[in-house]
Amino acid sequence: MAPRTPSSSSASTPKESNEGQVVVAPEYIRGFHHLQKEFILSFFAMTALYFLLLIPGSYLTPVEQFSPKDKGPYTKEQPCRRPTLFAFEGVCSSIFFLLSTLSIQSWYVHKEPSTKLPPNPIGRVYGYLPRSEQIAAISFTFQLWSVVTTPFIPEFYSSIMMGHHILATITSYLALQYQTYHYYIMVFLALSEVSSLPLVIMGMAKYYPSHFGFMKAVAEPLFVVLFVYYRVIVWNRVSWLLWKDSLAVLKVKDGKSNDGKKVNIASEYRPGKAFVLYVILTIDVILGLLQLFWFTKIMVEVLKVLGIDVIDFNPGFE
Repeated sequence: MAPRTPSSSSASTPKESNEGQVVVAPEYIRGFHHLQKEFILSFFAMTALYFLLLIPGSYLTPVEQFSPKDKGPYTKEQPCRRPTLFAFEGVCSSIFFLLSTLSIQSWYVHKEPSTKLPPNPIGRVYGYLPRSEQIAAISFTFQLWSVVTTPFIPEFYSSIMMGHHILATITSYLALQYQTYHYYIMVFLALSEVSSLPLVIMGMAKYYPSHFGFMKAVAEPLFVVLFVYYRVIVWNRVSWLLWKDSLAVLKVKDGKSNDGKKVNIASEYRPGKAFVLYVILTIDVILGLLQLFWFTKIMVEVLKVLGIDVIDFNPGFE
């Protein structure tokens, strides 16, 4: 079957190559435009949830460190209120929970990435997985929402976090628009967020210790374990396979096409779209280094808790 441009046709069934290897048909079937209405509705739904959570957040008193000095002085009768912190964390926790649930069901329970995608580089790079499309759509909307809202909340606004949101938005968009890396985004965009759930609890305990401080003792060690497993061990193991598969589909074949150009699997399955692979590979390196940066900071804090004096690693670009 000859490569085709994007269409709204139904998903094609896997075919068998001359060598007997099962591959996916060289076409993609959806694209970003297919879900534009859902993106708009989801974006406004997140915004509506944010404003709704401002109501219970207005009854919570943050610790003095997070009380705006220019709006004081505060008294027992008129304490400080920071409902924006609670509302933002509430939206984040709901999305993290949704992504974690979807990815755990697909990756561990139904094993969709390993059973519904051909077990080869072409299947993992170009195969279509409805659950991954759903995850990419949710991630794109949430990361874009975060790019818009984060600058209004100082505690969450930093160059490193804005960079993370922007790169995750780009990755989600490319995965949707060009049906690429559906096997891998299950891990990078969703399964990795499992570690973010206890992180949200830690944030709530830090901002509102009188209300959520009792959860800190459980959330902190759980966060360390989940972060190390999903964002260091699993992340790097899957990244290694990502690079192997990507190099395999980008490898130039013997001979040339009819117009004299060099050909590879990428040019056959996504003509003119090899840049998508290079962009996501670059993002993978950047985000992989970011995970290691965060891991270093986490280990510094762990060592401090254990009573070991270490240098506080902070390059100053947060």
